[in-house]
Amino acid sequence: QKLCTECDFLLVTQEEAGDWSVVFVDRGDECFADIYSQSDAFPEELWLEAAEYFGSLPEGDMRAPGGRYTCARWLMDRKLPFLEGLTLGEVCLFVQL
Repeated sequence: QKLCTECDFLLVTQEEAGDWSVVFVDRGDECFADIYSQSDAFPEELWLEAAEYFGSLPEGDMRAPGGRYTCARWLMDRKLPFLEGLTLGEVCLFVQL
């Protein structure tokens, strides 16, 4: 955090629960997924395909790693068609929702 604060081209913002975020000064935060957002901008088809996928898993395969980031990486590593084209930040938001 200290290193980011010292950079003139980065803007550091304190977030909830002691977290902090960083954006480029000239880009703002519109190009990042807000993991605290409760707004669901994902298409209904994504949720239907996700439900179908998770519903088809054998009970032993329904364990995902804990933590939003680790779980998102785990899902992306599975190369699931319904997550194709999403950024890691967007998959983190998917996991959060």
